Parts: sequence; structure tokens; C-alpha cells
Amino acid sequence: MAKFWIRDHTRRSWQLCQHLYWLTHWLNLEPIGVERTAADLGTIWHSMMDAWWSPKIELFRQPRIEAAREALYAAMPEGFSALREYLPMLEDMLMRYDALWSAEGTGGEVFATEDEIAAPLRLSNGRASTGVELRGRVDKIVVDEHGEVWIVDHKTKGVSGSLDSLEAELGQSLQAVGYAILAEHAYGRRPAGVVFDMAMRCESLKPGDWPVIKSGARLSMVAPARATKEFLIQEVRGNDFALSEYVELLDRLPSEATNHQYFRRKVVRFDAAEIDRSRHELHAVALEMRRATSGIEGADAKLQSALERFDPLGVYDVLSLGERRFPRSPGACMKWGKICEMADLCRYQSVEALTSYKHKEER
Repeated sequence: MAKFWIRDHTRRSWQLCQHLYWLTHWLNLEPIGVERTAADLGTIWHSMMDAWWSPKIELFRQPRIEAAREALYAAMPEGFSALREYLPMLEDMLMRYDALWSAEGTGGEVFATEDEIAAPLRLSNGRASTGVELRGRVDKIVVDEHGEVWIVDHKTKGVSGSLDSLEAELGQSLQAVGYAILAEHAYGRRPAGVVFDMAMRCESLKPGDWPVIKSGARLSMVAPARATKEFLIQEVRGNDFALSEYVELLDRLPSEATNHQYFRRKVVRFDAAEIDRSRHELHAVALEMRRATSGIEGADAKLQSALERFDPLGVYDVLSLGERRFPRSPGACMKWGKICEMADLCRYQSVEALTSYKHKEER
């Protein structure tokens, strides 16, 4: 039996919508001409972090910020791209990140970065599941001063959404369990936990984080700094506060707010019993995925061959296989506040609909 493998993003796609999983991970299709700004920014930030944290940096005696800046421009697409509008933001975030971690240190010895690992998916009794392999790329492995191994996962986040809900989701995610399995297999010992290193364009403020004036207005990290400052000065004037004190405070806030505005960490220490329970859940999902995909190897090649021959019946045969095997999840048609990018093909299932999509090089 051929080895069946899963990654965290394929598992998440499967649990979101099985038909989406079929179209994107088995037929290897993606829409033509669609900018994936958030995903691409995440990829670029990972390249920058790989360069900044690389253990090899000491050998070349290159400042970390220079290595990360080189990675930024190497990862940026050539020519016109909406991503280029984010260059100033990424440069700014890099300078702030460098200032933060150059001052606070690395938190231990960086053992590896961007480490690609494959491991058999074992149950808690140590028995390997037949033909199921877990694969993943671990962003960073750190050994702290106590000799404990920690996984660090870099994440990027925009201005919307709740950080509290994101942290809760990360703390109990199967992704964290997957990291534990991969790291234990590669390094021979169970890691102490995972650190989600989150980089944000903005952070929603909580009560008590910043001064609140009598009107209830709160310092906004979303609005432009100048507009926020001028607004608050007007509020201070109207409430008979000492204007000079607040002007001084507002001038001081940008430097003090740097870390809160851009970076936040969520530390999840592994619990052995919870890891074993989640390992069984991950194993069950993997087996379900393997059963559903049994016998469909080469479906993407058959689809591409039918398209090259202008064979509508051949195209229909492949698409109808997905109709039978992989049900849709109606709740996934609107993902993150926008319609699913595979919606047209999902709805029309035709050669004409396929003209808006292209074949990815790899899944």
C-alpha cells in the first residue's frame, strides 16, 4: 500500500470542506490572477524569520537584520504586484522585530530553522499507523537554558479579529500536536511546548493597556498616529486636563507601544495526556482522509490530459469522481468574510469553468 501523508494545511482544508480539499490538494487547482496577499505576506515573513534566526548567521558574521532584509527582497515578486505596497510595512516590522529580539536575546540556543520533517503517525502505545505519515515544516527549534526543547511557529495576523480567540484556538489546535509528533521523531525527545510568535500589523487594545480619558475615548493603534494624537489632544482640552502632560505622553507612546503594536507570543506547554488524546483524534482524521482518497491517485494528471485533448467527457469523469467522493460543506462557501475562491468551479463543474483555473506545480 502506498504511503498516505498529511500536512496541517491539508488536514485543515479537509475539515473545512472535503470538496475544497479535493479541488485544491488532489486536482491541484488554483484560480488564475488572484492575489493572495495575506498568504503571500505570511510566506515572505517566514523567509525573513528564517534568515534572521538561522544558526548559520554567526558563521557569516552578517547582521541579522541585513540577512532578513535580503530575504525580504528575494521573496518579493518581480514587477508590479499588490505585495509591493507592503514593503514599507514589512521594513518597519523588521526593524522593530530586530530591535526587540536583539535587546532581549534569542531565549536559548537556536538548533534549527525551517526544518522539513516526516514522521509515522503513532498512537500513544507507540504502534505506528499503517501507511500514514505526518509531514510538516517546523519554523524554529530552540533549546532553552534548562535544556528543554521548544518549537517556535511564526504567524502573521492582520488588524481584524480577536487575538484572544486566536490564542485560544492555537492553544488547543491539532497543529500544535502535529509539531510535537514531528519534533519528537526528529530529535528523539518530546518538546516542552510550542511558542506561537505572532507578528501583527495592529493589535486590538484591551482595557487597562492604555490611558483612558474621561470621555471614554481610547488610544487607537488602527487610526493614523497623527490623527489619533490630534483627536486625543482635543479631548484633553475639552476635559480640562493638563495639556502639556498629555502631549508628552502621546509623544512617548509610539516608542513604548512598538512591541504591543506588532508582536505577541502565545506559549503552549504540552500536557502528555492531552497530546495522547489529540494524537488519537489526528490519527482518526488521517484514516478518514486515506479511506476517502483510496484509488484516486493520478486524478490531477487525468484531468490535465483530458483538457489538453479537449475531451469534455474525460473532464466530466474526473469532476464527477469528486462529486461522489467529497461532499461540500455549505458553511465553508464564505471563508473569512469572502466567497471561496473555488466557488465557480465548485458550482458549474465544467470545462468552461476550468478556464478560470490553473494547475499548481505541486501540492
